[in-house]
Amino acid sequence: MNENVKKYVFNFITLIIAIFSLLSLLIPLLDVQIELNIFGEISNNTSINGFDFITNFSAAINQSWIYKFASIVCLLQLVFSILLILGNLFISILFDEDKVKKISIISIILCMVFAILFLLVGIFLVSEIKSSVGNEFSKPDYTNMYGSVKILTLSYIPIIIQVVLIFALFMFNAISKTDIFNKPKKTNYSTTNNNSNNNLTQVSTAKLLVEYKELYDNGVITQAEYLSLRSKLLNKQ
Repeated sequence: MNENVKKYVFNFITLIIAIFSLLSLLIPLLDVQIELNIFGEISNNTSINGFDFITNFSAAINQSWIYKFASIVCLLQLVFSILLILGNLFISILFDEDKVKKISIISIILCMVFAILFLLVGIFLVSEIKSSVGNEFSKPDYTNMYGSVKILTLSYIPIIIQVVLIFALFMFNAISKTDIFNKPKKTNYSTTNNNSNNNLTQVSTAKLLVEYKELYDNGVITQAEYLSLRSKLLNKQ
């Protein structure tokens, strides 16, 4: 496969991963669904994504360590994703195929690291909220209340999609090395034949020169005849 094609495909898939790394901040890190029945049914659904933590960064810093951790991870992921997107718009123009591949692999590894951190943030938040809700519902004021509380996270989605994209990238890399995409080089038979003919001619000339020399040395032909034959033979080259 053409090296430029491979370079642009690597660059394109890395760009898609970077864009998704940015968009994954829209995925709910925490989703709380509350359905209560106090003199009638009451329902509430609260969803918090990565951009919410970035927007409320200053407030989150003053809370528990999990909110600080979540805010810092989301902010770093935002900055890194934007830089990666901007960088991928130019690396295919500035660098050759090998360098683009190396940069893509490093970028993908960093995106995967942020996806893992995003997943951990979601797990920690669910654990934190569940423990808080459990303490609240154990208070006497809530003894006459019944209902359900569902606390979940969708922070596992980015890592699944990134694994699929990375798998597609490595599959492309493996397939591009096969004979399916590598066209065999055409053999220039005319050039080959010409070279063969030239080699044969040189061998024949050398052989005749040796034979003429032997005839001259043995006295079969005179010096003038030998020089004439040699001259004619060499002029044919």
